[in-house]
Formats: sequence, structure tokens, C-alpha cells
Amino acid sequence: MGFYVGQLVVCVDDVFCDLAYQWCTVLPVKGRIYTVREFKSSIHWVYGGPGCGVKLAELVNPPSWIEKEPFFSASRFKPYEGSVYNIEEQEDFELLEFKEIEKLLASELDAGCRK
Repeated sequence: MGFYVGQLVVCVDDVFCDLAYQWCTVLPVKGRIYTVREFKSSIHWVYGGPGCGVKLAELVNPPSWIEKEPFFSASRFKPYEGSVYNIEEQEDFELLEFKEIEKLLASELDAGCRK
């Protein structure tokens, strides 16, 4: 599957091997939408066969043991077919969810102070 720089993609697989957690400080999350910042055909480091990798604009990792930032397997993503409006709506929902949690914590703290 070919991707292009600037394309919106959605993560469909966020199950990683243990090494990924050692090499990466941030990993894609299933269901989240990302922007391709680099796309490359290469040899898959685990399977040894041909593969394609992507780097994402929203996730930047430090260089791994090979002194380069790791790519994520392109098979973990599919093209995003929704609209940009849906992305903004998703972010607003997540922000709202955080604000609701913040309010709940504040009210619990306030109630605890009144006891």
C-alpha cells in the first residue's frame, strides 16, 4: 500500500513487540488519525521481507540503536476517509472529556475540603 507525505491515515493496529517500547517514546494508538511525514520502502526489520514504513508528523521518536528514527510499518495504517471536520470534532470531544474529568476532580477535592 502506497502512502504519500501529507496524507491522513488512521491507525488500525497498535499491538507492538517489546522492542518497540524500548526504541520509541511514543507509539501510534489504534483509531487515532495521523499525518504521514515520510514514507519509505525497505526490508522489514523483524520479518526480513520487503515492507513499507511511515513516519508520522504527530509522533517523533529519538534515534534508535541504528542511529535513525524508527519507521512504523505501513500495514498498521489505512487511509483516513473522513473529513477534517471529523478530526476537529474528535479533538474537541477529547478536550471536553478532559475538562469533564478536571471538573469532577475539582468537585471531589472541594467536597473533601468541606468535610
